[in-house]
Amino acid sequence: MIGVSIFALCSGFRGTELAAFIIILAIGIMVSEIIGALIGILCGNQMSATSITVPVMMVFSFLPMLSLFNDTIKSISKYTYSQQISLLINNIADKEYYKDGIIIILSNLIIAAILFSMVFRKRGLNE
Repeated sequence: MIGVSIFALCSGFRGTELAAFIIILAIGIMVSEIIGALIGILCGNQMSATSITVPVMMVFSFLPMLSLFNDTIKSISKYTYSQQISLLINNIADKEYYKDGIIIILSNLIIAAILFSMVFRKRGLNE
């Protein structure tokens, strides 16, 4: 979060924009960490976890950009946290916080947490 804060300050965010930027990215980071932890528990070792995590996170990373060029991708990516974070950050100066976007991000967080919890209870860290 120190890096996020420095990036926000260098970008000129102040006041509510700064707080919104940090909060939005903090929630996005939490979703990414939970997805990464879920993949880590599902995989047998670090090498296999990395070989799955990198492509999965690349998909989430590139969806917002690809949705600008393709309507099919846009219709699918609108349900992902990365797309909604991109939309919120791009419109942060407008002070328009889209309720639907926040609901989608929190839904992604809850789904990832539930999946992680289920897999963790079943497999734990020792398997």
